[in-house]
Amino acid sequence: MSFYKLEMAVFMTVNTLSVIAESSRPWAMKMILDNANSRNMTSTYWYLGLLGVATIGGNLINSLTQFCGDRIIIPLSRQVKQTVFKKILDLDFAFHVDKNTGSLISAFRRSDNAIFSIFSYVFSN
Repeated sequence: MSFYKLEMAVFMTVNTLSVIAESSRPWAMKMILDNANSRNMTSTYWYLGLLGVATIGGNLINSLTQFCGDRIIIPLSRQVKQTVFKKILDLDFAFHVDKNTGSLISAFRRSDNAIFSIFSYVFSN
């Protein structure tokens, strides 16, 4: 379980850097406009370069964030599936005869989709 803690810490750090890089773009645009209005072209070009670096860097860090998220969610999903199906297979035969385990497996598949949805909504939006 410590694997997920370390990966989650890396993911949150990269995600924070992505938000910072993306949030600096409006400020750089404001500085470009302010310096262009005051005819300070040296600062205007400097902030224009900063805007380009922030845009490209933000996109690269955003891609790295997606990669780090996939490194967490895919093994976690596999572990959840293995645990659930092991639990189903450990049930006695009488349970399988009396109950509809196909619908039970379908419910577990929906829970797997829920894990992906929660991770997506919490960390990607």
